[in-house]
Order: sequence, then C-alpha cells, then structure tokens
Amino acid sequence: MLRGFCSLAILILLSSSIVTAQSPQPAIRPPTPKPPSRVSDDEQENSHLPEEMRVKMAIARAEESHKKILEDVEKLSSLSEEIVKDYGDSKKLSGDDLRKLGTIEKLAKRILNHAGGEEVEDKNDPSEHLALAEAIDMLGSTAANIKKEMTAETRFVVSATVIAMSNEVSTLSRLIRHAK
Repeated sequence: MLRGFCSLAILILLSSSIVTAQSPQPAIRPPTPKPPSRVSDDEQENSHLPEEMRVKMAIARAEESHKKILEDVEKLSSLSEEIVKDYGDSKKLSGDDLRKLGTIEKLAKRILNHAGGEEVEDKNDPSEHLALAEAIDMLGSTAANIKKEMTAETRFVVSATVIAMSNEVSTLSRLIRHAK
C-alpha cells in the first residue's frame, strides 16, 4: 500500500510538472528602450546636477546672453554714427560704409530675435520713398533710440518699441545699401 501511495504521489508530481511546463505562460518581454530624445549637451551635462545649481546656471547663461546683446546694441549704434558722420562729410557712401550697413542689418536682426520679434516687411513703408540723406539720418536716430531703450531696461523686459525699431533699422540699412 505504501508502495502504491508513493507511486501515486510520484505520478501526481510528474503530471503537474508536465502540465506546468506545457501551459502557456506569458512571455516576459524586455523593456523597450525609450526613443532618443533631443537633449542638448548642456541638459545632458546638467541632468545630474541639483535643481538649484541648474537654475543658477540658466540665470548665468541668460545674463551672459543679455550682455552680448547689449554689446551688439553698442556696436550697432557706433556703426550707425560712423555712417552718418562719413556721409555728412563726403555726401557719398564708400565700400567700407556698405559693409558696415550689412553688419548693421545683421546686428538689428540679432537684437530683434533676442527681443522676441521677427522680421516683417511693411508693404506701405514710408522709408522706401526717403532720400538717401534722410534715410541715413533716420538710421542714426533709430539706432540711438534702440541703444537708449535697451540700456534703460532690464533683461526681463520685452519691448515692442525695440522690436519695431530693430525692424526699421534692418529695413533702412537694406534700403540704403540698395540705393547706392
């Protein structure tokens, strides 16, 4: 009897292991890798830094960017003053003045982008009908106004005036270069 009982127990164990081996088990799938996200080098580098340090670094980058824009504003103003002075002296524009106008246009676009604006061309722009001397004078005064606005405000201010004047400087410099 003991022998029959042991045989029965072995038979039950074997049949349960066979059933378990044959029963479909859900396949364990390896975790799917995340698609690579477009993270900048700075973000990858700073991802392991504490939040407070990342905020301080972002503030430092924003302040540095604002300083560079203020340098661009200063350069825009000085180049415009030089063109106004040179044209006032000789009543004509030299090749060097035309290169300065190209630089002025690039600086105006950079300032415009920093201020949060985008370049637009006004179809009814009255500056298209200006004489060369008037356009150059207007360029000088507008660049001086940009400098005045940008140096008076902090980096937290978004100025519609700066955006409009940057567009005007860009248009005037293009107009003057093509009028020559």
